[in-house]
Amino acid sequence: MNLNRFTFNTKGFTLVEILVSMSVVALILGLAVVGGNSSRDQLDKVLDDLERGVRFATTESALRNSIVRLNISMSTEPQSYSVEFSNNGALVLPSARPHTEVKSLEEEESEQSEKQKLDKMFSKVKEFQDKERTIDNEDIKIIGVGISTNEKLINGQSASIYFYPTGEKDGSVIYVANDDEVAQIKISPFLEEINREYFPLGSLESGDVADGQISKVEELYQQWLKK
Repeated sequence: MNLNRFTFNTKGFTLVEILVSMSVVALILGLAVVGGNSSRDQLDKVLDDLERGVRFATTESALRNSIVRLNISMSTEPQSYSVEFSNNGALVLPSARPHTEVKSLEEEESEQSEKQKLDKMFSKVKEFQDKERTIDNEDIKIIGVGISTNEKLINGQSASIYFYPTGEKDGSVIYVANDDEVAQIKISPFLEEINREYFPLGSLESGDVADGQISKVEELYQQWLKK
């Protein structure tokens, strides 16, 4: 048989073409993975879960017909937060005290005693605690919490945002930051909407990041108070 009489279809992919195609696909997948782990994406994961806690607490308060709170601990390592409810139908929250820069030992002990008594009246909502709510990314921190009933930004300690069966809640703001920017979550006392905004920190030396975060948060908090 004379093979020259037949025409073979030699069109196809060469080994080089296949390798190039595989390299391009790998590059695209790599960029997608890196993009999904950017500093903004990691920050958004924390913000999403905090907002989920706010919405959960709002619904839980109405369902239980009791006071519920989102309790945020900024002094623990890692930082943590939980949704907690009170079974005390006659619970009356203590009035906010006027802020003073310097407190006597007696005032500090009295406040601590009140806080401990109040904490005993709340239990964690198990449905929200399906896993430990912690911020495990060391580059992301809750810098402060502002509450309309307080006169000063709360930072470096625990803060509680309260939700009521009527649908009302503490007007409040939560500040979360990474090394590049500060995110602000504003919670309306009467509306269901939650507003999120981002503010760049600008160029900071590595040793000045913490101070820069606090300074920016204080600035944003003062603006929030005026509104």
